This record gives sequence, C-alpha cells and structure tokens, in this order.
Amino acid sequence: FLQFGLMDYLEKADVLVYLNDATTQLLKNRASYPTKAAALSFFAQYFRTLKFGRHVLFRGFDFVMATKHNRQSFVQCAEYCIAPAEGTNTADAGFGLTGGSTAELLSVADYHNCITMLCKDFPLDLVQNAVAMVVVEDGLECRLPFADFMRAFKIQMVFNEFLGECRTVFEGLSKKTMSGVVTMESFLTRLEAVEGSSIVTAIPVPLIERAIKGLDATTEIMDVFNSLVRYPAIFDATNV
Repeated sequence: FLQFGLMDYLEKADVLVYLNDATTQLLKNRASYPTKAAALSFFAQYFRTLKFGRHVLFRGFDFVMATKHNRQSFVQCAEYCIAPAEGTNTADAGFGLTGGSTAELLSVADYHNCITMLCKDFPLDLVQNAVAMVVVEDGLECRLPFADFMRAFKIQMVFNEFLGECRTVFEGLSKKTMSGVVTMESFLTRLEAVEGSSIVTAIPVPLIERAIKGLDATTEIMDVFNSLVRYPAIFDATNV
C-alpha cells in the first residue's frame, strides 16, 4: 500500500463505496439493530454477502454499476437466476425464470423483463446494446440464445463506459470522411487516449487489435463490437 496514500488506496479498492453503503443500510434499518452487538452482526452479514456476490440482488441500478465487483456479481446472479431450466435437479442448475432450454431463442424484452426481477430500474438500452453486439436485427423481438446473450451482457456490463467511448470515437472519425469508412488503425490510435483515462474500465488496446485482426476498415461500430464479443480473451478480461 506504500505507493498510495491511505485515501487513494481506499478509493481504488472501492472500500469507501462499501463502507458508506453498509453504514447507510444500517441507519435505514437501525430499529432492527438496537445494540452494538446487533450492529456488528449486521456488518458481518453485509460483508459476507459482498464476498459471495449476493449484495447486488434487488438493489438499484446505480449501486449495481458502482464498482467492477458489483457488475461482475450482478452478471453472475443473473446468469444463475435467469438460466433456462434443463430439466435436472443438479446444484448448478439455475432457477429457470426464462423456461425452456439454453438453446431457445429469447427476445430482448424477455431478457430485460427477467433482469428487472433482480434490479427493477435496470435500463432497457443496456440490454439492447448487449444484444446488438451479437445480432444485427433491431427491436424488442430480436432473439438470441441465452449463452450468447450472457457472454455479450457481461462484456457490456463490465466495460459499459469504455464501449460508449468506443462508439463516440468511431462516430467522430466517421464524420471526418465522405464515405463514413473508419480505418482500424486510426480507431485504435484514438482509443489509446481513452484507455489511459481513469474514469473507465478499459479493454487494453493491444487486445482489441488482436480481436479485430482482419478487419481493416468499416462503416459500422457494430462490426468492431461483434469481433470483440467473439474473441475469447475479451471475455476472459471481464473476470480480472
């Protein structure tokens, strides 16, 4: 910890987020925890659920997105709770809120409805953005398999702000050409500045370069996103 000041460390490790949230939750429910022992028990339970990733269930969208751990935990909870039932009673089977099998094609509206059971103010556009990385059709009835959706959804959740910056960079470059064609060389060069920003969780530019190998130029940012979601190392980066 010596390379950071105390407050820098607490901020970088998201400790303050959880201390503030735990304290706020305790104060909201202080009537149920009237003694010091009860309060300590509350904190122990809070951080236990935090460790196992259950702390994001039925919380607001702002809290879900507050830290990378929260985002990873929410995706894990969603995958378990929404996973189509396979007709077994194994311990790793999901609750099957969607019904059917993992190969069944479900719509954007289906996925969003299930996710709002876990986070009632979860925005539709984030689900739409995830689906758009996999399929080209628009609209709430656009359908794709559960496994494909969860892969794109995790990438969208963890790198949400960075993907937004990618879109902004691409659109800016597109407007500078008559044809709207953006070369990947210019796109990657501009992304290097975004990767260095402290306000986003970024996908390393060299990793993006490997993911889009063979794509020299395009008029559509979704061609880039589709390459990212299909590249295994990008998905692996969501777990770091």
